[in-house]
Amino acid sequence: DMQEQASELGASRRETAAREEEKAAMARKHQADMQEQASALKAEKKREIDAMIQENLDETKMLQGEFEAAQAALRDQIQEMQAAYDSLAARFEARESRPEDLERIRLLEADAAEFGSRYRKLEDEMKFYKLELINREDNFNQKFGGGPQVGVLDPLAFAKSKAQDKTKLPALPGNSFKRPGASK
Repeated sequence: DMQEQASELGASRRETAAREEEKAAMARKHQADMQEQASALKAEKKREIDAMIQENLDETKMLQGEFEAAQAALRDQIQEMQAAYDSLAARFEARESRPEDLERIRLLEADAAEFGSRYRKLEDEMKFYKLELINREDNFNQKFGGGPQVGVLDPLAFAKSKAQDKTKLPALPGNSFKRPGASK
């Protein structure tokens, strides 16, 4: 009985060892299958990512080409517009004067000439009247010996010399004429 039990125990241990070995083999196989599956999934995902990257690169190149083409078209359009502007500016600079502008210029020039002649005439009249006033004052001083001193009351002035008693008009700005005997 003992032998039988020992033999059963030995058989049981061998069977357990065999099952342990089978279990370990299955675990290794399962681990290998899992690694193989993970590798396959990684490879598949890498192919998908690479395909997406390539698609993105192709799309970027296509968009870059479209952008460069649009820029070239805009540059051409800008050059055409600049040429049209330059042509229009040249035409504007070389245009003939309008008749109404020429008439207005003629009228303004005539007004300027008339104003200038009026100014010279008034200047001449002013000079004439200044000389006339000086002449009348000199005649008055010669006939009446000096002249009235109206509005000047200086008690200390009585002792001053007789040469200063003559009436003197103040010099007018812009008057280059000097009376004989008058001093500033």
